[in-house]
Amino acid sequence: MKIKKRANFPSCIRHYKELKGICVGECIDKNVTIDKNHVAHAHCYDGDPHQGWICVRCKYHLKVKLLMLHEVAHLIACQTKGTPPHGKIWRDVLNQMGGTHKGYKYKDTAGRIHQTVDYTYRPRKI
Repeated sequence: MKIKKRANFPSCIRHYKELKGICVGECIDKNVTIDKNHVAHAHCYDGDPHQGWICVRCKYHLKVKLLMLHEVAHLIACQTKGTPPHGKIWRDVLNQMGGTHKGYKYKDTAGRIHQTVDYTYRPRKI
């Protein structure tokens, strides 16, 4: 399912001009699949014909505000290839939007608990 009307986007991300559309259940790019270890991804890089699109595994994920903010932060911060996907620029954008790069848990419609990754930067000790 492709959502192109801004009025149908989740309200928490509706106003971000970088968001062009949301594809539910598959990737907007027929040559790409949503990785089995992820529930969503963003097409954020210059040159991608689907730049500005977010793809989510299922409709329920549209209700997970922190996930939606996470993906829109990619659209804003990671437009140039080579930009670290969860680097300082992305984390700063996400924090300004009211999201978090800390891990969080949520329940799906079947009551299963899912946990996201904590993207906090921790310098390595040498």
